[in-house]
Amino acid sequence: MTKKTLLTIIILLLLTACSEKTSPPPTADVAPQEITYCNQDPSDLCLEGFGEEGDAGMLILFKVENPEFADIYLQTENGAQFTCLRSEKYPENLYCRGDRLENGAKLPLGIYRNADQKELARGNFQIQYGVISLEGAPSFENLPPAGISAPNSYPNYPNYPNYPNR
Repeated sequence: MTKKTLLTIIILLLLTACSEKTSPPPTADVAPQEITYCNQDPSDLCLEGFGEEGDAGMLILFKVENPEFADIYLQTENGAQFTCLRSEKYPENLYCRGDRLENGAKLPLGIYRNADQKELARGNFQIQYGVISLEGAPSFENLPPAGISAPNSYPNYPNYPNYPNR
């Protein structure tokens, strides 16, 4: 083999190796956090209970310590959406309000970020009304529907009662 042939082969190998596009490693999606009942596992996101709001509405109360759960909404497996607000007096309390569902019904749900609809957490529960007191829960008047980012400023909400399982 001549020097010219050997040089040509080396150049072709180098060009082939350099021209191959390397793709970045695939980014691993983080699995949504599992939501538990606070009295079973008081993690940084847990369900305190359910409350009725008249004949047509319901509130779901979560204890949340993760600041990532600030501008979020809740969606059930059948597509019902709940608007969620954090308590100012008790910032670890997150209230989610939506249409009333039947007492005793199974409730598979997900918590999503308003900005990009990314699922942050999920859980399966059974609705049991009357588990929490809703006295002093936040006002949900004049808020955008679930799934739409709310404005940066919120009205001042009334004082919130302390809840069990702390």
